[in-house]
Amino acid sequence: MASKATTSQANRIQDFFTSPQFGAICGVLGPSIGFLSIGLAIFLSPWFIWATNALSDLGHPTMLGGINGVPGLNPAAPVFNIGLIVTGLVTIVFGIHLLLFFWIQKSPIGLIGAIITILSMAFLSAVGVFHEGILWPHAIAAMGFFFSLFAATLIIGIAIALQRSTRYEGIITLAMGIGIAVTLTIWFMGLMPWSGAAIPEIILAIAGIIWIIPVSIRMYRFGYAS
Repeated sequence: MASKATTSQANRIQDFFTSPQFGAICGVLGPSIGFLSIGLAIFLSPWFIWATNALSDLGHPTMLGGINGVPGLNPAAPVFNIGLIVTGLVTIVFGIHLLLFFWIQKSPIGLIGAIITILSMAFLSAVGVFHEGILWPHAIAAMGFFFSLFAATLIIGIAIALQRSTRYEGIITLAMGIGIAVTLTIWFMGLMPWSGAAIPEIILAIAGIIWIIPVSIRMYRFGYAS
């Protein structure tokens, strides 16, 4: 009797972790962890200035006092780096459920977008693993994250805008994709009125991740149904 009860409980736990509701929870939880860790890292870094720093400065293990400040152990670094790693891993779970959603809906465009979303979140975790002190791997991971995030946002936006039930979420996502394109263009053309990368980086992060929230809410309420 106890064995049957234990098996039943184990099955319920397994069903939950494979359910769209769990994927939706990860879709909300992942970005929340990311933005909370960035906020806490900034709180721990009174030297941080939006107009002159990059967000990755928060993850440099010896960036204490700013770029030209006194070197020392940076208490914000583990908060920032571990936050990005966890955010990427948790949101990858959402991406896997998103992949299943588009598989059930037989949407090739959506499948491509979901795969790129997973890749983008893997790059985000890599940004935390290869902090700013590990220069080239960090730069590759950061650029990979931003550009794959841009591609994922546009492609997912198109895929869900083509479905009547998710048209509202699709319009939001496409608008965010356009916002990313404009920000990247202004940034790389050197037209920003400030020297630091933190402001365009946070704009890109918000625009590229915020669409996950309404999509997750819908997934939680309606599962994989169109």
